[in-house]
Amino acid sequence: MEPSAPVPVDGAALSEDQMRAAAGAARGFIAQSDVYQACLADALNAAKAQATSEGKPRDPAFEAGILAKVAANQKLKEKVGAEINAAIGVYKKTHLK
Repeated sequence: MEPSAPVPVDGAALSEDQMRAAAGAARGFIAQSDVYQACLADALNAAKAQATSEGKPRDPAFEAGILAKVAANQKLKEKVGAEINAAIGVYKKTHLK
């Protein structure tokens, strides 16, 4: 299953514990996304192997769908990473003067 992205946070409004929790949630999402993408790759490779062993052509729509899911999840991972890094930067400017 595709993991759910954490809600973006405002680093200026968070306590230290909340900031740590938000960073942990972002790291967790990114790790879960890596597993999700690996599962998608495994499914694609299995479908290719099955098609080859059965002498059938690969289903280009299935492959395109898998690759689209990987690309969308990768883009979301990058967005979550950028958001938490920005929140950490704001947190540091606001709370660590």
